Amino acid sequence: MKAFACLTLVIPALVAQAARIVQSNDDGWAELYLRSFNDALNEAGHDVVLSAPADNQSGTEPCEYDSCIGNGSTTGHNDTRPDLNWINSFPVTAMKYGIDTFGPQLWNGSAPEFAVAGPNVGTNVFVQLP
Repeated sequence: MKAFACLTLVIPALVAQAARIVQSNDDGWAELYLRSFNDALNEAGHDVVLSAPADNQSGTEPCEYDSCIGNGSTTGHNDTRPDLNWINSFPVTAMKYGIDTFGPQLWNGSAPEFAVAGPNVGTNVFVQLP
């Protein structure tokens, strides 16, 4: 429900004009809500580059859903969609890499106009409060 609420607030604000957007999260590049948000932004006419961590930062797998190439590479992308990128690093590094590298590579040197993080899956609190 939180993800839907986020989408209903963000997308109308961006609909007025298509924008170059770098998108990231802290739950991994293959996370369902991240991809759904990416699809919604693209369907609204925006030019979106996803640049997210290879895996969930609290997970222990080599890459979420084993979706990354097992060659120890620092970065990679979806073979059929070069706008979907992963980086073996922290969320802030993934966002910075998207802003500085992935975006300009796909946008002929142009910088992004917006950077969007989320939606987040679950809580980021160690102890769940009532």
